[in-house]
Amino acid sequence: MRPNVKRLRLVLVRVLVLMLFVASLGGTRAYGETNTKDVIIGLPGDIKNFNIAMGFNPSWFPSTMYFSRLVTMDYGPDFAIRPDLATDWQVSDDGLTYTFHLHKNVKWHDGKPFTSDDVKYTFEATVQNKGMALDIFSHVKSIDTPDPDTVVIHLKETFAPFLVQLAMYPRTPILPKHLYEGTDWATNPYNMKPVGTGPYKFEKSVPGQYFSFVRNDDYFGKKPAVERVILKVLPDVNVAVAQLRSGEIQALNDPPPLQLEKSLAADPNITVDEHPGPMVYFLSFNVTKPPYNNTAVRTALAYAINREDLNQKVTQGIYKTATGTYEPSVKWAFNDQARLPDYDPKKANAMLDAAGFPVKDGTRFGLDLWISRATELNAAQVIKEQLKQVGVDVKITQLEDGLLRKELKSRKQDAYLYGNWWGPDPSEWEQYTASTGTWNETGYANPRVDELFKLGLKTVDQNQRATYYKEIQEIVLKDMPRIPLFGSGPYSFAHRKDLEGWFSQQPVSYRMDMTGVHWVTQAAAPGASQPPTATTNDASPDGTAGTRSPVMWVVGLAAVAGILLFLRRGRGGKAS
Repeated sequence: MRPNVKRLRLVLVRVLVLMLFVASLGGTRAYGETNTKDVIIGLPGDIKNFNIAMGFNPSWFPSTMYFSRLVTMDYGPDFAIRPDLATDWQVSDDGLTYTFHLHKNVKWHDGKPFTSDDVKYTFEATVQNKGMALDIFSHVKSIDTPDPDTVVIHLKETFAPFLVQLAMYPRTPILPKHLYEGTDWATNPYNMKPVGTGPYKFEKSVPGQYFSFVRNDDYFGKKPAVERVILKVLPDVNVAVAQLRSGEIQALNDPPPLQLEKSLAADPNITVDEHPGPMVYFLSFNVTKPPYNNTAVRTALAYAINREDLNQKVTQGIYKTATGTYEPSVKWAFNDQARLPDYDPKKANAMLDAAGFPVKDGTRFGLDLWISRATELNAAQVIKEQLKQVGVDVKITQLEDGLLRKELKSRKQDAYLYGNWWGPDPSEWEQYTASTGTWNETGYANPRVDELFKLGLKTVDQNQRATYYKEIQEIVLKDMPRIPLFGSGPYSFAHRKDLEGWFSQQPVSYRMDMTGVHWVTQAAAPGASQPPTATTNDASPDGTAGTRSPVMWVVGLAAVAGILLFLRRGRGGKAS
């Protein structure tokens, strides 16, 4: 029976089209090829709300790709304040009035014009909705908008860190008034489809998998080279690090784990930026609970802890060993004369004996030390061995981080070990040290310290403020409610070396600035593996498809030649 040649030809043509399509998608790009289209960044968790003004979530750091603020701040070394939506600003001599001049002709991602009314709305609505910057805007008395390009903010009283607080964290994004006014912030649909004025605008998302943003060609600032940024949800940090090494992603949103940072930095295909910041790990005593209500006991334990040994074992020297009671990366406010006790276990033993706590059956007393996260656990284990040498029996109690923060308020702990930022303005340290501080879980209260912190807020003269904070450091050295352990900790950023323009080429910022990032051609290091890097603009955000492989093209063309030859023979001869 003769086959239906016409139908067979149609089938073969369809097969040909399919093979050409597959050939166009297949394969991966060789290491070092340039790509100015997609950058994939590993995100540690799913995003449930892009409106970072409402609360902290995994979009905290990358939120500044799509939202702009009035001003921003470098992470270090000088914590300089930079323009963003504001081109410049003036502060009155009494520190009560801040005047911001805005970029002209700025557009929201939906094409609507941005004006000073958007700034006024955002700040006032943040107070009404008890947003992340409530503590900042609670100092605002009124806001004037004399024209579309000017915002004048009047404070109730002088609040020295006002500009720093505006610039420091991404908690002060400017939101579009025309999309939020009159709505419930909690249910506004634009919380999941953000509209901002930043260099990238929202494209699409698959919750739990990825979120993609495309370049905003109407951006008022420097136009980015990278066309698309994809935030890939990778909650397992080990998986994220593995994908960074293989080139499936190009950067990590969060700092890599300390135990992996050195090995990542040694990878010939990866750069880890480590700029010192105001991050401090500390041991805080419950000064309301015996024997830790005894200043001599707390001071003795400061002598008993070998901070240098602790730092090397826990951070491999990535952090700096604490020397004082505040954070030295905030240079203008640091008192280098208020030095912590040097390691001296003999003196520690003598002080504990004198304080009335002799060794009995090998132990003086116990210490219930609360921790939550991995770095703190590692530090607690080292401290446990060190304090054992002076007769203190340390019990480590690990809680989930949110539960720890909640339970600390009960003050059932003997002490807790934690890491957080004490800068770049000392008003951050006030939260931990003043009697009314929201993070003061020690029970520590000193009237003079409280007075000095208040004075530090009421003058904009930095030199005068420095005198107040340096006196505080001398007082807390004598009181010893807390022992800083290691600090000047970098908010480390790991990325592929064949991408430049990250923080290694500019001051580190409290934002993800993608405007300078670009691909470079780079030969693989001798002996190094040559993994695929980012996908092209045609690839899916999960990184499964790369650029078109020459091998696949050859296969496709060979298939075409074979099919055409068959069709030609089919026209010229009889079927058997």
